[in-house]
Amino acid sequence: AVDHTTAIPTHNTHMEEDAEAEPQSYAWESELQRTWDAVEETADGSLRSAAAGSWRPGEKPSVQVGVRRGVMRAVLLVLDCSRHAAEHDVEMKPSRLSVMCDAASDFAGRFFEQNPVSTLAVLVTRREKAEALTQLSCNVRQHQQALRALAASDDGCGGDASLQNALELARDTLSSVASFVSREVLLLSS
Repeated sequence: AVDHTTAIPTHNTHMEEDAEAEPQSYAWESELQRTWDAVEETADGSLRSAAAGSWRPGEKPSVQVGVRRGVMRAVLLVLDCSRHAAEHDVEMKPSRLSVMCDAASDFAGRFFEQNPVSTLAVLVTRREKAEALTQLSCNVRQHQQALRALAASDDGCGGDASLQNALELARDTLSSVASFVSREVLLLSS
């Protein structure tokens, strides 16, 4: 005779343990998380998550209070092309002007590598006047060619430099720049 009282299990006991441990739900079935409520404004006006103090342990805050950084920059590079720039110097060969033009050309190349959406203009001050060597643009070759031509010219320097006229020309040039662009003036003097 066959004993029919022992039943063969028809279900998987392993699956029952998983189902009892933690019920699975879809993301849209869970409660709404209002992440925008966990945002606070810092002293410098930037937004930061109130829940987390820092992304990495031991990280110092990267935002400095009172410093305004712009993504777009308008920089005017003013070169002193007075009679002193044409002088031959023991440390600066062949002349101070050529060293300044080389440094300005290197600066222009690095500036556009680090700030691709920014603009640069080169101004010169000589003979008590200030004039634009190049207009505000993002064309690095234009600035570098103008600086090479200035270094090669014989009449590139003369008279005295006028800082007041250079700053007035810089102010007039930067007045047409949009308000969201940071405006900067850099002077190379000999």
